[in-house]
Amino acid sequence: MKDFLKNLFRKYSPNGVKHHTVTIDGSRIHWVEAGDPEKPTLLCVDGWMGSWKAFKRVIPHLKKDYHVVIFDLPGFGESDPLSSRHTVASISEFLRKFVQEIGLKRFHLLGLSFGAAVSLHFAANNSEMVDKVVLQGAPFDSKLFKLWMRLGARLMTLPVFIRAAEFIFGQEFLVFLVLRAQKDMAFATDEELWEKANRTGRASARAAMESAQDVTRIDLRKEAKLIKSSTLIIDGENVQFRPLAAWKILRELIPNSDLVLIKDATHTVPSQKPKEFSKEVLRFLKA
Repeated sequence: MKDFLKNLFRKYSPNGVKHHTVTIDGSRIHWVEAGDPEKPTLLCVDGWMGSWKAFKRVIPHLKKDYHVVIFDLPGFGESDPLSSRHTVASISEFLRKFVQEIGLKRFHLLGLSFGAAVSLHFAANNSEMVDKVVLQGAPFDSKLFKLWMRLGARLMTLPVFIRAAEFIFGQEFLVFLVLRAQKDMAFATDEELWEKANRTGRASARAAMESAQDVTRIDLRKEAKLIKSSTLIIDGENVQFRPLAAWKILRELIPNSDLVLIKDATHTVPSQKPKEFSKEVLRFLKA
């Protein structure tokens, strides 16, 4: 009955988002779409421990001009984990299988945070599919994380730490504490953080740990130089865990790229400043 009511609500949802599932390599993947399928497609990829809901506040702005497609990363949201390790490269390859499975030929690509790293890797290796690319907060070189971020990430992705913390606190409460401690999440209410924590609690702990470990070792400079698509690099100007110089380095690496920093925003700029974020994305895509 619970699933029936959830699917009924989704079917007649006032925000116009349609929910779908597709099975690829044995993993059941949840994805949504909004807008007119006859318009150009904007494929969106969310970040670590997220879901399509990270785009909820920008969908109303983007769907007017684009067919918006968003999928929950494997192991997060309502998607099953992969049978293989969850890394930027493996999820990028999985994304290629996903777009082929649902019949997308060519599209614009928008990635948030970890999803931006996946999008960067995908664009570098599948240029024939990608028109324009938007990278919001892409972790492309682990050396450019601030030291406290690197040390904290390595500690918190140790299996012994995760198992001990889950045993003492429970996974949802642990994730809530981690989110609450992040200055970049300071704008969010406790209710919003609990919603994200509970979504994560239902996700795969293995997917969370493996993808986080990959980011602490990541180096996508080579891939960045291979991107042929026009690219917008965008983030909040008040990001806490990465120096702003990192975005200037990324702009220099990607041949045809532009950089925009949103005023009074942090790493979660699509949720904090949805109108401003959407305005810059639409300006870039239509140029």
